[in-house]
Amino acid sequence: MSQKTMVGTGRFLSTRKANQSYDAMGNIIVRGPRTFEYDSVPNLKCINCSTAAARVQYTYDGDQKRTQVIQGGITTHEFYGVHGNLLAEYSPGSRKLVQYIYLNGERVAQKESAQWPSHRGQLLLYS
Repeated sequence: MSQKTMVGTGRFLSTRKANQSYDAMGNIIVRGPRTFEYDSVPNLKCINCSTAAARVQYTYDGDQKRTQVIQGGITTHEFYGVHGNLLAEYSPGSRKLVQYIYLNGERVAQKESAQWPSHRGQLLLYS
């Protein structure tokens, strides 16, 4: 059983569960072997920053939308629409493009193109 401490806002300040802890803002900073770092907003900036092989880094724009993910040396750019929906992800190194399709604000499908730009792609429907 774990014992938790709450901050006045109702967010967790810390926990005594094995290998898990939070910062003063309530953001998890350690969970098992993984560590998490945040910027001042706080957006998740990095997971496992001290371990190059396991590092995942995130970059955000002025609207606090994630615009880039770097994992395993592969950079993926993320593009959002005016309503905040993730419209596409593009990885230049692999030339992979993933486009997301929405209906009434809900993601209903995605189209993956392995060698973009290309006219070929695979359409995956969500249920």
